[in-house]
Amino acid sequence: MEEKKVLLVDNNPVILRLLSRILENMGHSVTSAVDGLSALETLKFYRPDILITDLIMPNIDGEQLCRIVRNKKEYNGSLIIIIISAIASEEDYDFRKAGADACIAKGPAKDMERHLKSIFSSIGQKTSNEVLGVETVNKRQITTELLSRKKHFEITLESMGDGFLELTPEKKITYCNSKAMEFLNCSEQQLLSSNFTDLFPEQYGELIQRNFDKLQNNPLILGDQYPIKMNERLLRFKIIPVNSANENRLIVLIRDITRQKEDEEKIQHYMNHLEEMVTKRTAEKDLINNALKLKIKERERINEELEIVTRQWFTTFDTIPDFISVLDKEMRFVRVNKTLADFLGKKPEELLGQHCYKAIYNRDSPFPNCPHLQAIAENRPVTTEIHESHLGFPLLVTCSPCFHEDGTLLGSINVGRDISQQKKVEKEREEIINRLQEALSKVKLLSGILPICASCKKIRDDKGYWNQVESYIKEHSNADFSHGICPDCARELYPELFKDDEK
Repeated sequence: MEEKKVLLVDNNPVILRLLSRILENMGHSVTSAVDGLSALETLKFYRPDILITDLIMPNIDGEQLCRIVRNKKEYNGSLIIIIISAIASEEDYDFRKAGADACIAKGPAKDMERHLKSIFSSIGQKTSNEVLGVETVNKRQITTELLSRKKHFEITLESMGDGFLELTPEKKITYCNSKAMEFLNCSEQQLLSSNFTDLFPEQYGELIQRNFDKLQNNPLILGDQYPIKMNERLLRFKIIPVNSANENRLIVLIRDITRQKEDEEKIQHYMNHLEEMVTKRTAEKDLINNALKLKIKERERINEELEIVTRQWFTTFDTIPDFISVLDKEMRFVRVNKTLADFLGKKPEELLGQHCYKAIYNRDSPFPNCPHLQAIAENRPVTTEIHESHLGFPLLVTCSPCFHEDGTLLGSINVGRDISQQKKVEKEREEIINRLQEALSKVKLLSGILPICASCKKIRDDKGYWNQVESYIKEHSNADFSHGICPDCARELYPELFKDDEK
């Protein structure tokens, strides 16, 4: 058999040594990597004929590695990809979707060696679509449950409105959801294994590096006050360190605040316009300006309170402050996060199997406009506001349908958020605008040409009547008069009082 160059990827050192020995005994040269991230680094200087990888690995997993490598133009379809994984026996796994040519279930060494020899001997020929070695490996219930939970986590991350990235301490990207790819205008192949700081335009380089140097154990926010513009979007990045005994990670949440900043700019423009009008027409401008400044500060404070703090991706479901649940087709809880369970005063496991409309809203049947039923009927995400006195606050609910691997309906992912503060802010804004408009309507001004008598100084009003100057001005403005006598008029009216002065 012709000698082949093999890149072997597995995070288990025992399996790595075992498979290396088998392949070397078969007459092939072997280079190894401990995970998908290190494998991609190796591929920068090493070009194998065959890639053999595990599926479940830290950093970048085997399925992501297969997709990335399969799309590399330099291999042009010549690379043979083989998956060797224990989970191949736990679920009906279609390795062709990942871009692999063959798949072997991890089992006894002699069986794996036999299957490898069979695959190597048939290179260039059409391979089987079946996973080899499944018949000699027993399924494990705990692995099946972990795989199911992993799918739920992935569906949750894909349902988020924010972009989600996972980084190594060296800032290498090891996970990204579809929103992150959309916001950054990059494919999964371009993002995974790339350096996070290299994504930003050159003008932000110094800012990003300076903030990363200050990053310790507290979350770091980039682009809050001054948004970062990328791909015609205004983005805000929240970087959260997640440290554990086993490994350290960085979680990055990306939020598109383009619409928010546009709305804020429109509001600010309108407020400035009102301030200019009030400044010209009333002496109370200082009071109104202070009120507007306090309003802006209050808005900033409320926005800060609504920030979502998310931790490492495998704990995201339980740490998101929104109400998140997974429902089956009959609207029974399959999964409930800790926030919702705490609100209902129960443990998450106590809610499993209960109907959501009974547990949350104390109803015997769903709402007529239930977002779960609408999302399933229309096969799309549905967002609606729920005002229910039983809750005590308005709730913004987003329901997204989710499916099994075979395309059958699983149920829906539900995300609920308390929007009472937002409603309060909108109401206060309307009240301020109404007060300003009411104040403007009460301001009176004198303008134009006034018809005044050249002799007695009376003014003719709109109806043709002649009025004293003080009467006319009092009626058409907020001014008032006090009366006295000037020296010239006093001498004319009371000459006897000034005779001695003249002598």
